Formats: sequence, structure tokens, C-alpha cells
Amino acid sequence: MWRLLVVLIFLSFSGIAQQDYKVLIHFTDKSGSEYSISSPHQFLSERAINRRQKQSISIQLSDIPVNTHYIKEVLSVGTVEYIHQSKWMNAILISFVDSSLFTEIKNIDCVKSVQVLDSPRTIHRPDNKFTDQTTINKIFDYGKGDKQVEMHNLHFIHQLGFTGEGMQIAVFDAGFSGVDTLEAFAYLRDNGNLLGTKDFVDADASGFYYAGHGRSVLSTMAGYVSGSLIGTAPDAGYYLFRTEESNSETLVEEFNWLAAAEYADSLGVDIINSSLGYTTFNDTLENHTYADMDGNTTIVTKAADWAASKGVLVVNSAGNSGNNNWHYIGAPADADSILTLGAVGEDSVKASFSSYGPTVDGRIKPTVVARGLLAYVIGGDGKRTTSNGTSFSSPIMAGAVACLWQAFPNETNMSIIDYVQRYSHQADNPDSLLGYGIPDLFAAYLELENRNYPVLVEYVEVYPNPITDNFTVEYFSQDDKQVDLCVYDLLGRLILKQVHTIEIGRNRFLVNIDWSKYPDSMYIIQMDNGGKFLSKKVLKF
Repeated sequence: MWRLLVVLIFLSFSGIAQQDYKVLIHFTDKSGSEYSISSPHQFLSERAINRRQKQSISIQLSDIPVNTHYIKEVLSVGTVEYIHQSKWMNAILISFVDSSLFTEIKNIDCVKSVQVLDSPRTIHRPDNKFTDQTTINKIFDYGKGDKQVEMHNLHFIHQLGFTGEGMQIAVFDAGFSGVDTLEAFAYLRDNGNLLGTKDFVDADASGFYYAGHGRSVLSTMAGYVSGSLIGTAPDAGYYLFRTEESNSETLVEEFNWLAAAEYADSLGVDIINSSLGYTTFNDTLENHTYADMDGNTTIVTKAADWAASKGVLVVNSAGNSGNNNWHYIGAPADADSILTLGAVGEDSVKASFSSYGPTVDGRIKPTVVARGLLAYVIGGDGKRTTSNGTSFSSPIMAGAVACLWQAFPNETNMSIIDYVQRYSHQADNPDSLLGYGIPDLFAAYLELENRNYPVLVEYVEVYPNPITDNFTVEYFSQDDKQVDLCVYDLLGRLILKQVHTIEIGRNRFLVNIDWSKYPDSMYIIQMDNGGKFLSKKVLKF
């Protein structure tokens, strides 16, 4: 069962104030509305009309809902969330973070005035927590990278200002061609976040002029092309270490990995990402066997655990041998003190190529999974493309845990790994295909933030809003129960009813409805728990 508490519960109980602008948008008129005073049954119930008639109150322009075309125009300016509308004020309440949207909204012809009802305030945190963030300062347009961020609810952590700043990640790979020149990495370079390079294969080189695998790996964390691809930790600092000779495979490379790990430790890096694995070599006599995958045998596995013992959080790809006779993880993925990443697709289904365990001594591997099937990366031409491999699920998660750890710098590497495991979707029943499953890092964040603040309310959220097709309901519950989900139109007519079994904690389910049968208007989504109601208003365009 997923255990994420939705963001508004967190905001109301954690002591962290709202971090966005709440703005009332007043419109000039109701011209062009799809509703008419002469047809009040379109927007008023029979009871409401009768009440007016009994008191000799005429149907007025103020009874007509806000023009949905006007609402749509306001919501189209950027990242804006619709909250409520008032037909009497002819206004809507919206929220957004980017203050530059004020000017765009004010310049819309149908907008009469803009009134700020609430604005960002200081984040209050316990003294032993990160204290430098004062507002939500970034909303990213992830482009095609949105799914590999949102799969882990990492966008919520980003919205709280934790984007990797102050964290250091060492990336071990075969080369990073183009990182020093491509525009996709200009943000990394210009902000001083490219901390250094070192080549453990050729001491006289920088690593920029060799293979491009490391470039693609790095792009899932540090790439920054707004509207196209933004990585999971765009504000972290990065060291790029070439440990892999792409033209051969020898045990020397495992020692290169060890040397790089020691150097990374000496620099004080927080996280190592290694999209590398070793099972077979040019000299077949050096090949590892499944018996070697015990967490204690190979050079590179020992190196990974040694790094972990020094407080470095090591993230490593599981391997891409899932379709082969050797389908097991490689080294150092078998290490017992690291995060080993398998791969899934956008649909959260295991990628067939993703290597799996268990280790020879019966431990669950991979640890968790992330997007690795058709993952979005930056190619050699500097443009976004797709690529397959646990090579990409690993850095996606490395960047993600960097943001989580940034928020809680007093946690240890092993406690961060523990929270990642505990808040993954099959934590209660892990296996050696997906491990503990898909991590929900915002759930882990909320648990860490609210350890001493038990949540005492229930909450329901519906998205997307406005609704365009099917919609998702998130319901946080204090206990197990059955609830009725009902959808009503403005006249109070029931258009859909479903019964859902709810478990304690966070529940998420998709609701299918043929909206083509219903007009563009406001609808009420209501959860009925034995006469106790939770409701959300949604718009349908």
C-alpha cells in the first residue's frame, strides 16, 4: 500500500506555511457565457428556483456561473492551479508560485482586477533540520522528463525548494562527451555545479572526450532544458569520474572504481552514482560466477560497501541481463549497503532487460526501481532522446535521494536508504524482480518531517483539475473502510456512483467516466463515509 500523505495535509500539520500565492481574479463581465437567465435549470436546482419564486426574487446575472472560457484563458498562462470560483463576485481563486504570472494575468482582456489573498511566507523547521529554504523558489517545466520525476512524487519535494543544492554527487562512468560544451549542461556549468573531473583510466585526460554514456546518465540528474528535460537534482554539485574503459573489460576497471570511491570519499561527496556492472571479462578465467554475488567477494562490491561504511550513499544499476541466461545482478549491485536500481517503464511494469536477484545468499535485489525503459536523456547532439537501461534508473534515483537527503542532512546514508525502501509501493511484500518497488519519496519526506506530528485528519484530492478525461482520486484515511464515490452536477443530480475499499494511509485510484455526455461546467466529487462527506469541486472543459 502506498503511504504518501498528500501535500495539503502536510502543509496544515507540519508547521510549514503555504508556499504559493493565492490570488482572486475578478472578471469584467459574463459575456459569451453558455448559460442564460432564461434557462435557469441549466445552473440552478428546482429547489433553488422555487425558493426564489416564493420570495419574488428574479433570476439575475449574478446567478450565472463564471464564464468557463475566461477561466480557461487564465489557467493557460502557466503553472496555475484552479481552487474555487464565485459566480456572485464573478471571480475565481487560483494559486501559483511564479510571481511573473501576475503581469500575464493582468494583461488578459477579460480580467478586471487581481487581488492577492495570500503570499509566500517563511518555512519554519526544527533546529536540527535544513533551515535555509524560505519559499518555494522553483517550479520546473520538466517537459518529457515529467514522468520519471513524478513517478516518485519528487516534484513535490522540488516545489518545497529541495533540488539538490549543497549536495555533491560523484558519477562513475566511461566518459562524459559533450558535458563541457552542450547547451543542455549550461545550467550545470554556469552555476558552478560542475565541481571537477578525474580520469582513472587515463591520468592525462578529463573524460570529456570519451564515451557519451556518462553524458546521458548525468543528464537524468543534472540536465536542464526547460520544457524538454530537467533532471532529478538540477542544483546538486557533480564530480565526473571516468573509471570504465569502454573498449575492453578487465578487473582493472573494478580497481579504478575502488580508487574513484576512495577519492570521492576524500572529497566529501554525499552520493556515488555508478551505472556500471561487472560479470564477464576479456579473459574468461576472470569471469564472476553467481556464487560471487554474495556481497563480499568482488573488488568492486567491497569498494561499494567500504564507501557506504564511510557515510557515502552508493546508488548502482542492477544490470541489463534480465533476458539472458545470466539474468542476475552484477557487481557491485550485490553489495549489501547500497541502493541497487532495477528498471520499469512509464507504466510501472518491470523492463524485461532489467537484471534481478536474489543474491546467492538470498538477499532482495534490486533494492528498488525507477524509470529505465524509454527513459529520457540528452544525446550526443544535445537534444532529448530516449534510451533503455538500468543505467538511467540508477541516476534518476541518485538525484532524487539527493533532494530528500538535502531536506534532512542529519540523517545517515543508511537511514535514507531505509526510508526509500519503506516508502516503496511493494515494501510489505518485496521480491527479486522489483525489490521493494517504486519509491514514493514525498511519502518518505513527510514521514521524516512529521515524525513527531501525527496526522489527525482525512483528506481527498482530485486531479487533474480542470478535468479533461478520466480523473484520479487520492484519499488519505485514518482507518480501513468502504466509501461511496459520487459525482454530482450543479443541479445536484447524481451522474456516477462507485464503491471503493479504502485502507489506512494513502489510497489512489482512477475513475473512468464518459465526459462527452456532460456539458462543460463545475462538478462535485464527493466521498461518502457513512454520512461523513469529503468533497472537491472540479471544472470540466
